[in-house]
This record gives sequence, structure tokens and C-alpha cells, in this order.
Amino acid sequence: MGKGKCIQVMLAQTYSPELCPDPTGWYISEKLDGVRCYWNGEQMYTRNGNPFYPPDWFIDGLPIGMALDGELWTGRADFQKIVSIVRRQDQNDEWKGIKYMVFDAPSLKGKFSNRLKKFSDTLEALHKQGKSLHVVPHPHQICEGTEQLMKELDKVCEAGGEGVMLRDPDSEYEHRRSDRLLKVKKFDDAEATVTAHEKGTGRCSDMLGAIHVRADDGTEFKIGSGFTDAQRRKPPKIGSRVTYKYMGKSNAGKPRFPIFLRVHPGM
Repeated sequence: MGKGKCIQVMLAQTYSPELCPDPTGWYISEKLDGVRCYWNGEQMYTRNGNPFYPPDWFIDGLPIGMALDGELWTGRADFQKIVSIVRRQDQNDEWKGIKYMVFDAPSLKGKFSNRLKKFSDTLEALHKQGKSLHVVPHPHQICEGTEQLMKELDKVCEAGGEGVMLRDPDSEYEHRRSDRLLKVKKFDDAEATVTAHEKGTGRCSDMLGAIHVRADDGTEFKIGSGFTDAQRRKPPKIGSRVTYKYMGKSNAGKPRFPIFLRVHPGM
């Protein structure tokens, strides 16, 4: 995919009780580990502004003129598979296993609760015509309070999911990172740039021991866990971007217990 112009989609802040003391009335949905996809009313794009190349049938029937924001998704813990499908430019048949899970409609004005109803009704009408059955409104439910939020988080994580999202029902669509959209996870995750490789010891003496990375805020640290043996034999290249998870930050601002997840696909 060629480099395009970044699309300013609405991005989430990380949940904290300070940001949202009482989530009652907010919408809860599962946080999907898919590929972000923006339908501008004519074509599908990555958030980096690069076009996807789905088969014609995949976009046939999608609402013309209504922008949609969602994720291309095949299932939980399936990220690498879906990336391998959608980054190809050959309109391959493997798109048959993909669903476009729509969670917002940026071109619609007004609060989220109204946008949710409008794009859900639009997609339901298409389904009744036998069209766009693979384009699905992402399920949302009304939060009943912090206790229920944590129960939903546990439920999703036990099923192999990433976490949940919280959306303010009265929020406008903001083309930036917003505290009206919150991600709730047991682990935080982020991206960093690989700056060096560190040789392993013991069983890993002939393989990678850890990668040294630099976070976007300039913080430098190393990641030594989360790698398979195959990844240790062929580690992420210096200069590449990787995604890692961690449990909060130290007083010095460094991620605590960072764990390698994957090389970032740049989408």
C-alpha cells in the first residue's frame, strides 16, 4: 500500500476513574483486535490514508455518501491473519472471512446515541435487501456502572478478547484523541521504535535476548519477553515499529513489565 494522507479518526484515551468517575449510561462495546477501516462514502482506507483493495462485492451496497468508521475483523486473536489478507492488492477471495464491524459514522452530525441508531438502521435496511451482510453494526450496550464495566472487561478477556470501549452517548465525532471515547484494558499497549538488539544468554545464547526501543515520548527501555523462538532467531529490524503491552509506568515514566506483541504493520 502506498503512503497516503492520514485520516483524522476519533481515537480513545485510556480509561481511568479520574477521566470517567461514573460510566453509568455510557455505551460499552468489545475492543476489537482488527484493522481500522474508514469508508469515506466511496472507498475504504486505512487510518494512514492508504486504500484497501477489497473485492467489488465487499463494498457493493455500502451507503454512498455516508462515512463509516470501524474495524475489519475475522475473530479474536487473529490480527496477523487479517493483516495478511487486507494488505494484499489483489481483491483476494479470503475477504469472504472478513466482517466490517462498524462502530461510528463520522459524517453524521449530533450525539453518538443518534449516530448509532442511524447507521444501524441503514445497515439493517441493506441486510433486509440481502446486501452488505458482512457489514455489521458493532454491538453496544448501556453501562450500568463501574461494577458492571469490570464484569464485562473480565468476561471479554476470559473469552480471549482485548478489552472494552466506553463511549459517551452525548459525544460528537471528534477527529482526534478524545476523552469521550475510552479504552478499558487489563494491560495498556503502545508502539515504539527498535533501536538495538541485545544478545541472549543461557538457552537463548545464540538468539535475541531483548530489543532496545524508544517510545514516541523519547523514553528508552528494553523488551525481553513475549518473543517466540522464531522471532528471537529473526528479530524485528532496527528502525521498525513494534507494539508492546505493559502494566502501568514507573515513577521514572518507563513502562512496567513490557511484553512484545508484534511488529506494527504500519496501518
